[in-house]
This record gives sequence, structure tokens and C-alpha cells, in this order.
Amino acid sequence: MSAPVAYSRDQIRLHWAVVALIAAQYLLHQPITDQMAALRASAPAPFDPAVALHVFAGLAIFGLALWRAFLRVFRGAPTPTKAGPGWARWTTRRSHDAIYALLLAIPLTGAIGWFPSWTDAAALHVALQDWLLAVVIAHLALVAYHHLALRTGPLERMRRPEA
Repeated sequence: MSAPVAYSRDQIRLHWAVVALIAAQYLLHQPITDQMAALRASAPAPFDPAVALHVFAGLAIFGLALWRAFLRVFRGAPTPTKAGPGWARWTTRRSHDAIYALLLAIPLTGAIGWFPSWTDAAALHVALQDWLLAVVIAHLALVAYHHLALRTGPLERMRRPEA
């Protein structure tokens, strides 16, 4: 199978949907953090719609990440540019791998960490969030480098689908 010249409309929509959900998760995580602390302290933890929203958004991220991975495997992705130094190409590929792994691992550890006997999973969930933030920052820096310094058009690849 030859690599497509651009991402499909579905791949682009999935990318930006996951970006929006992740941003929302980071901005709105405090209610679930508070509720988890209350549960761990055996204190009352009344229903909070924001907690449900966090859980459902996490499930959506997991499902969309699986869908993205499926499309990447079975449809393919554009061949990475050969422009730029080897370290930039290597780092770009590894950042994509890490993002996919984290998008699957974070919701799983969050779901497992909800159970009182699995506090290690909850701690791992928080640590993986920090890793995701670091990898996303690296990813954005690489996009800026490719866009501004190398002029390889990575932003266009995530805006305009293959015809």
C-alpha cells in the first residue's frame, strides 16, 4: 500500500476532536480530583456533572484514539518529510508514537484508578498526564520548527484533506 499524499477528512476531524477533548480535560480536571480525594478519605462525594463529563470525555478520547490508530494502520498517513536534520525526523516520529500510547494509557489508568484498591493506577494516570503535556509541547515545537524554519507545511497537512 502506498502512502497517501495527505490526511483524510476523517483523520483531520479526529485529530482536532481529540485536541479539543484533551484541552477540556486539562482545564476541567479539578472536580474529579476533588471527588477522588473525598472518596479516598471516605468523605461524602455527591454527584457532580463535571466528574461525569470528565469520565465520558476520557472514554471518548480512548475511542477516538483507537479509531485514529485504526485509520493510520489501514489507510496510512502521508510520508514524513525528508527535510531537516535527522534528529527532527526521529523526534517527530517518536512524539507521534508517544501521543498515541498516552492517549490509550491515560483513560485506562483513569478508569482503573477509580477503584479504591488501585491507587497506583490513579497516581500513574496523573503522571501520564504530565508526560502527555510534555510530549504535546515537544510536538508543537516540532510543528513550529517544520512550519517556520523548514517550510514543509505541517499545518496545511492537518487542515486540508486529500481530495
